[in-house]
Amino acid sequence: MIKYFSVLIAVVIVVSCSKDDAENQELIAISDITNITDLTATISGTVQEVSGTTISAKGFVWEIAPNPVIEYSDSTNEGNSSGSFTSNISNLSRDTEYFVRAYVTTNEGTMYSEQRSFTTTNICPGGTYQGDITLHNQDMVNKFGSNQYCNVNGLLRIHSFGNTPPITDLSPLSSLSKVSSLVIDYNYVLPSLNGLNIKETEGLVLIGNDALTHIDALSSITSTMTRMIIEKNEKLENLDGLSGLTQIDAEIIGLYLIDNPALTNINGIANVTSFNGNLIIENNPSLVHLDGLINIETIDGYLEIDFNENLQNLNGLSNLKHVNGWFTMYHNTGLTNLDGLQSLESVNEHFSINSNKALTNISGLANLKTTNGRFSIVFSDHLTSLDGLSSLQTTGGFRIGANKILSDFCDVTSLIQNGGVLGEYEVMKNAYNPTQQDIIDGNCSL
Repeated sequence: MIKYFSVLIAVVIVVSCSKDDAENQELIAISDITNITDLTATISGTVQEVSGTTISAKGFVWEIAPNPVIEYSDSTNEGNSSGSFTSNISNLSRDTEYFVRAYVTTNEGTMYSEQRSFTTTNICPGGTYQGDITLHNQDMVNKFGSNQYCNVNGLLRIHSFGNTPPITDLSPLSSLSKVSSLVIDYNYVLPSLNGLNIKETEGLVLIGNDALTHIDALSSITSTMTRMIIEKNEKLENLDGLSGLTQIDAEIIGLYLIDNPALTNINGIANVTSFNGNLIIENNPSLVHLDGLINIETIDGYLEIDFNENLQNLNGLSNLKHVNGWFTMYHNTGLTNLDGLQSLESVNEHFSINSNKALTNISGLANLKTTNGRFSIVFSDHLTSLDGLSSLQTTGGFRIGANKILSDFCDVTSLIQNGGVLGEYEVMKNAYNPTQQDIIDGNCSL
């Protein structure tokens, strides 16, 4: 059973009859903050009403940044009466400084007390759970949480999958700050991850959580991630809760974003500057840009950007220079150009641009120098030329096919003349299908 601790705010308020009457302006004070624990704190006080005003809400606001305000900070509402009141807060993080202000809202607006601060302790009463654990329903979550573990030295899996009572509240797990790997999958009515205070985990898997709209509760995670899979979360709109991540260091799976129909942006991973592992962004029909990848220069693995039907641009890849695996772009039917790839210099395996029906030009590849695997463009119905490939020096193969109106190959003249196609040369079913000799002879376009 979770322990909830009280926070009692000492507040003395004199409410004025007019905002402009400085002599009668509200006076708010906070007494000593006591009973500070790993996750809670206590403060005492009252609210005094002055004739002519009406209190509509009272409570307090707190935040890890100074000067918290009710619009943007955690807050409580203890009703509209005057006199003494208590507020219960929990789910604080260990060893963290918090800033707190009392507030009262009247018919004349919201007023705040002076700011005070306190720092939570780091005692960790429950110690470490050794091994893997799967929690199948809310009762199991509550029971496991009552142990007040700080760490799980193994896999923590939260997986209700139709079991009753379904998992709807993760606040019993608020004492956890470190788990080896976190899997939250097939919890059909779990609305959020609120209550989690995890700061370290090497792996994160979120699959099939149909009611999950955001993952803001993961914002404290700053550890290097070795595996992330975010898949089939029907209502997930963004990745803002991953803003603390700066490095992904995986042997195979780096980040898989697959089948998230409501995902509109990935800005939450914009602080990632080092990416080792494979990156798949596939079948996210509401995703319109990749701006969250803006600080990545090298992907040490393969990159797949496939079946994102409303993807409008690749500007989020504008700093990407090297892909040390294959690079595929399949069936992104809203993509008209590759301008965001202007920094790309090399792809270590094949580079395939397939069935991007609206693609009109590839000039964004102007700095591409080498692909150790085959370079291919197929089924691009609106592409007329290969302008943008003038810097391409070597490729493991060259396949250009089924581009209905493609008739200009002149930008690969240098590649062909210098013997830069090291594998098979396949050009077919385009408006013009020159042989290598045609291009060498100057017959590079219709």
